[in-house]
Amino acid sequence: MRKKFTLIELLVVIAIIAILAAMLLPALNKARESARQSTCVNNLKQLGSCVNLYLDDYRGFYPCWGKAPGGLPNWSAQVVTLYLFGNNKESARTSYNADKNAIARCPVREMTNAEFVTAKFTGTSTDNDFWGMYGLNYRYFGDSASGGSTKAVKVPAIRRASSKIYAIDATANTSGEIANRTGTSLPLGRHSGKANVLWADYHVSGHAAAQFISTDSAIDGIYWNPKSL
Repeated sequence: MRKKFTLIELLVVIAIIAILAAMLLPALNKARESARQSTCVNNLKQLGSCVNLYLDDYRGFYPCWGKAPGGLPNWSAQVVTLYLFGNNKESARTSYNADKNAIARCPVREMTNAEFVTAKFTGTSTDNDFWGMYGLNYRYFGDSASGGSTKAVKVPAIRRASSKIYAIDATANTSGEIANRTGTSLPLGRHSGKANVLWADYHVSGHAAAQFISTDSAIDGIYWNPKSL
């Protein structure tokens, strides 16, 4: 005759399972975060490749951070639509709306997609579909000589490109996809306090977001200003 489990034996088994689950959960969470960070890094690498192609096609001009006349609403939408969707805006919009192949978006979301749209844009333009999460170093790579956000800019003779920020994980705001060391458009440590950075030489790495945020002008020269040593 098969022996039946007693209540105590069942409780012991349940307790063992609970202990094992508690031991495994941190490892699983760490693995999930690592996978998300890797996806974010790959997103930025692809964006870097697109920007590099843009520079070749447009005689060394970088994409503007605002909406170019008759164009798309932000820098990432411009390069993604050009080089991943063959300049087919509607195909790109479909992909963005489905949240697929939207390499301008980090997989770690501090808000819902609907909240991102509200936070990043004003009005009811359908171009709001193209929201992204990586802030362009707009003061140096996005504004034209006249300070315009909708005109392309050249950045000749970049110094120490491997340590100058081009784009970075950043907070959402109605100005779009921009980042700066001060103000409201700050780097954001989505990955356990770290922000992934696309540097001006197009390599990508993760660092504590806090190190890029400061009112100290020395930080501007170290990480933000491409003409500074």
